[in-house]
Amino acid sequence: MAGNEVRLANGQRWSAQQFVDHYFEPSASGTPTPVAGRPAPVDVDRSWYMDEGPGRYYHPGMFPIMRQILDNRNLASGTYDLRDFVPNRDENDPSLTANV
Repeated sequence: MAGNEVRLANGQRWSAQQFVDHYFEPSASGTPTPVAGRPAPVDVDRSWYMDEGPGRYYHPGMFPIMRQILDNRNLASGTYDLRDFVPNRDENDPSLTANV
């Protein structure tokens, strides 16, 4: 699937242009729509959208440094900066990055 396509609940895949075209598509006379003059909604496959699609988001568990901190059973109480847990407080340490 191309990076700019969205999977619909019915299994079809739509490009961004298809959504635009659908929005501006004139509805047939006499065809009821949820709001007069607007096209019917399009159901997106929500699980795909949030897991693999453009609805993905970052959460702390995606950063390797978080696993290191959570697994550290000898951490004293206190206030820390994430850089306190990487060698030489290196802001470019790979454990401080996450990929989607």
